[in-house]
Amino acid sequence: MNEKNRSNKLLTTIVVLLVLVLICMFLLMGTILLSTQMQAEQEPVPQSSSVQEEPELPVSAPVQEVQPSQPEPEEVEESSSSQQEIPIPEPRPAPQPQPQPQPQAQPQPQTQAQPQASSSSSSASQQESSQSSEYQTKTYTKGGYFDSKKTYGDVSIKEGDILLANKTIKGDLTISRYAEGDITLENCTVEGTLYIKGGQTVVLADSRIGKIVVKDYDEREAKIFAEGLTRTSTITAYTDVRLDESGLDPKRNGFSEVTTDGGDSFVSIVLNDVTLTNVTLKKETELLVDFGSVIEKLRVSKPSVIDGDGSIELLVISSNDIISYIEPTKEEKTSQRYDEVDYRTH
Repeated sequence: MNEKNRSNKLLTTIVVLLVLVLICMFLLMGTILLSTQMQAEQEPVPQSSSVQEEPELPVSAPVQEVQPSQPEPEEVEESSSSQQEIPIPEPRPAPQPQPQPQPQAQPQPQTQAQPQASSSSSSASQQESSQSSEYQTKTYTKGGYFDSKKTYGDVSIKEGDILLANKTIKGDLTISRYAEGDITLENCTVEGTLYIKGGQTVVLADSRIGKIVVKDYDEREAKIFAEGLTRTSTITAYTDVRLDESGLDPKRNGFSEVTTDGGDSFVSIVLNDVTLTNVTLKKETELLVDFGSVIEKLRVSKPSVIDGDGSIELLVISSNDIISYIEPTKEEKTSQRYDEVDYRTH
């Protein structure tokens, strides 16, 4: 019995040892597998770096795409060189026309081409000037309010009670003698001359006028009002006119120069709150300078009467028979043969 027990113990120990050996083998295999897995896990790390290097490759790729774009001009150069190769055979037949330039036929058209260019430039300038004067003419035969930004050549108004706004007139603006009523120009530009031939009221609001000529065939008084930012250059009055700057912006001059001229008839000029740089009386005139009006220089060349409560800075005497109710700040005579001014008081 003891021997059997011993043998059984040996068997159990052997079995246990075998089991332990198997366990050890499994453990070794597990460690080997773990080590291989660890190595495998470490290997994708450089792969990730290679993955990072891969986007660098497409970066270099467009550089390569840019480089092939450079040969394109080389192709152009080749084509140009091919073009240069084409004229190479051309000079070979060229010796035949070479004797033609020897009689100096070529320099002659060159000298002729220069005056042609100058004539063409002069004709071009003439065309430009003609184009500047070629604008549509306009005639207003009815009253009303016309507010449209347009440019015309010459314009005529044959009816009163009319308002023109935002117009540019390259030529002259003529107000007919039959245009009764008020005529208003608002934000308009007249580069030529404004002819006032009727005895109506003309209102210039925020407008720029080149010249104004007043010649009423019915010998009525024309009334001209300058308002806002209006500016004019010269006014020539052949008939009676009344000027008013009471509605003018203080920073603007409005009316600048006034001249009476033409014929032997007597003309009346009335200034209401007007400041003028120069006034020249070339015909017999009754000049009324109301309070608030200022004349910097008044030249009288015909017998005239000066009245009012305004002021005159310089009076230039070029005529006899001058009566003045305003004593100027300074007085000059163009000749000693002229009489003294007859200064009077009311």
